[in-house]
Amino acid sequence: MHIVTQRMVAKHPFHANIVAAGVFVPEAVKTMAVTVRDGLLTFIYDPAFVIATELDVLIGSLLHETGHVLADHLTANPADYPDRRARTIAEEVTVNEWIIDPLPPGVLRIDQFGLVPDEDTDTRYERLRDQKSGPAVPNSVRRVPKKVPRGNKKTPRGRDSTPPLQTFDDHSFWDGARNDPTRTREVIDQVVIAAADRLSPDDGRSMSEAERQRVRDARGRMPRGVASESIDGGIGRVRWQPLLGRLAGRRREAAATFRKPSRRFPSLVGIVPAFFHRTARLRVCAVVDTSGSMDARTLAVINGELAALARLHDVTVVQCDDRVRSVAPFTGQIVRIIGRGSTDFRPPLERDFLADRSAEVVVYFCDGQGPAPLQAPRVPVIWAITAAGRRPAAWGHMIRLRRSAS
Repeated sequence: MHIVTQRMVAKHPFHANIVAAGVFVPEAVKTMAVTVRDGLLTFIYDPAFVIATELDVLIGSLLHETGHVLADHLTANPADYPDRRARTIAEEVTVNEWIIDPLPPGVLRIDQFGLVPDEDTDTRYERLRDQKSGPAVPNSVRRVPKKVPRGNKKTPRGRDSTPPLQTFDDHSFWDGARNDPTRTREVIDQVVIAAADRLSPDDGRSMSEAERQRVRDARGRMPRGVASESIDGGIGRVRWQPLLGRLAGRRREAAATFRKPSRRFPSLVGIVPAFFHRTARLRVCAVVDTSGSMDARTLAVINGELAALARLHDVTVVQCDDRVRSVAPFTGQIVRIIGRGSTDFRPPLERDFLADRSAEVVVYFCDGQGPAPLQAPRVPVIWAITAAGRRPAAWGHMIRLRRSAS
């Protein structure tokens, strides 16, 4: 899946950045799905489907998933769209309309339903709902309804008796994202903004007007009182590997590489992987204090340290001033800082917050000027304090951040 993402960069840089901001999770879903889990955009894939599918079709499949993300299908309230068949068709054809890359067989297209081009999902839903009898859906995409026992032919009150359509991807995972639609929309908006900010000027000009409007909508929904600014990158100077190994423990894990010959098949280098053991990657929760007391130069230094950390471990970046503003995996230089309110170190150190992210160690980048929990969390905490900052709590391990000479 990471190879597919890399191949998307040249043709679809905006969508590739959206995928890169998420995480991949293998599950038995027959094909693919997308949702928001634990504050992260999550792309779910079935390994059997990926192995059996050509790379170009996998690119089209990921474009289909990012289309659902950009069209806000994950946050739509099903109660607002009682005709499930019409809504499913509208969602699918709207996403597939602009995809020129190959897609899996059986996907829904606008010409199957007599729809006009360049309409949004809601407009198409109204058109389809008002149709008395539309073109038939191909059998290849229709689910076979379950047999109903004799004497039990009544439809439960309030339910649509029309069997749902068989879509290419699994929409059932959207239910989890809809449990907290406000939070899901915030996560998606942050991903969309970050994806646009990482584009080069040329790639930015190649965006469609609909994509530009989606980015503008995301920026317009940013909470009041939240300042956003671009931050340059610095150079990592902390020796993270021995520090994290001492505090969180050293583990070994099996890994594979195609760059070295296999012991059993040395002549098939590049074809058969070679296996070896390496220091295990830790799940690091890196919290960045984005309150008003943190200047841009300090945040640039933190950016460099995050990049150094991410080369060794799996880093989730949490931006927090007096509350958590953003949670996203570190996929490259942070180009947008969200915060600039007062300071409170407690929200990202709450037990449930860390458990949801399976954090094995916390690195808190701050100046120490704010309230901290009275008791240490169960995971090790490293206070990465600015040169003029102070230790915010008696517990935890403290290091000093060093600015580069200017």
